[in-house]
Amino acid sequence: MSDWIEWNGGFRPVAADYLVDVMFQEPSNDLSKVRADSLSWIHYGNGGDIIAYRLSAPDMVNAPPHYNHGGIECIEAIRAALTPDEFRGHCKANAMKYIWREAHKGQDESIRKAIWYLEEMLK
Repeated sequence: MSDWIEWNGGFRPVAADYLVDVMFQEPSNDLSKVRADSLSWIHYGNGGDIIAYRLSAPDMVNAPPHYNHGGIECIEAIRAALTPDEFRGHCKANAMKYIWREAHKGQDESIRKAIWYLEEMLK
């Protein structure tokens, strides 16, 4: 099973906010990049039982793990602390930063991050 870790049930084996890929008893139920705390790690003897898992590569544009602590996304804390106009300015400045540096750091990922901030402005 290569990098897969066999699972026989019990307490969740990874931190709640980790993204994992899981194999179920019924292969049609398999999932990728789901938060560990959104799954039932207990075995019930049916097709919904997890039989193996592995850590997923994090999504560094839409959900970088270093911006989520205690189940709170940094962007949501910032949104709550600022007025709507201030938040738009924050997003605009970050989009400009990522565009400015893309040729020297991050390339395509920097462009995707800039787009992410521009889309936040539209919410």
